[in-house]
Amino acid sequence: MGCGNWGKTRVFTDHNEMVFSACFSPDGKYVLSGSRANTLLWNVTTGQFKKIYAGWSAICFSHDGKYILSAENKGNLLLWKVSGEKDILEPYVKEFNLTAKLLKGKTVKKPLSNQKIHLKNQSNTTVQTQTTDEYGDFEFKNVDKSQQYTFELEQNPELKNEKVYLARQDGIVVGEFMAGTKGVFRFELLPAIIEKLELKKEEDVFVQLDDFVSSDKNEIVIVDDIYYETGKWDVLPQAAEKLNRVVASLKKNPQMRIELLAHTDSRDEAQANLVLSQKRAKSAVDYIVSKGIDIKRVSGKGYGETKILNHCTDGVNCSEKEHALNRRTEFKFFKS
Repeated sequence: MGCGNWGKTRVFTDHNEMVFSACFSPDGKYVLSGSRANTLLWNVTTGQFKKIYAGWSAICFSHDGKYILSAENKGNLLLWKVSGEKDILEPYVKEFNLTAKLLKGKTVKKPLSNQKIHLKNQSNTTVQTQTTDEYGDFEFKNVDKSQQYTFELEQNPELKNEKVYLARQDGIVVGEFMAGTKGVFRFELLPAIIEKLELKKEEDVFVQLDDFVSSDKNEIVIVDDIYYETGKWDVLPQAAEKLNRVVASLKKNPQMRIELLAHTDSRDEAQANLVLSQKRAKSAVDYIVSKGIDIKRVSGKGYGETKILNHCTDGVNCSEKEHALNRRTEFKFFKS
């Protein structure tokens, strides 16, 4: 179903506001409603909504569900890009800052620091030049998203017989540079690569969980940050808030079970990290059980640094952003 102007039809939200327009998302899972005060995004399954824009808006999804068009009361048309789940929205912009990382190595990947990299347009003209920092990170500012570009590395004798990779700044590799006949490394920056380079906001755990409950899937793994003090495993108030929502979901869905998987980064000794992660997993399990959930429905396991997601193993120089990717808690939900 596409958008429709409902005219004088009176439909009320939780705020008692008259709805002037509404439409389904192409997949039928969400409804957008526009009033004089707000644009709301509704989850059809749960009936919950999120405010995505303040102001009188006529709204509509694009046919592929990737964009939302809205009109504010100032007369401006706004184009929103949908990132991941339908409730995570960001303004569509023509210019953006392109951040990435260079890594080198045939076996162990390490940062390619102090390397000049050129951003070239379709005419092979250099638009910008940057130099990577100690972690291999670089940034090109105000890049025109409508243009096509190529990365080109300035010749470097240290790269002879090496492999060079393009990665996100959290260390996730998105592709490999091609070495030309003269030893010049180039990388064609396709739109799909730009999408992969973006450090997207994680989808809300409980939005994903709502979709899982209404789906035919039997299990789902959701990654989230459960914060602990350094070297400790006590459940802090911020962590308790998230775990309380897990408890509420388990009570609401008695057919579900959960396993909590705790991970650390590679700093400190491997055995110490393993023990610490096990204590943190147990602490989270004990907290959930203390709130009335049957122990048979809850389990936990600590993996320490055994499941690093990027190249940041022992002895590799990595940024805090790269280490943060590896410090994570995975919620694994099952349907009985």
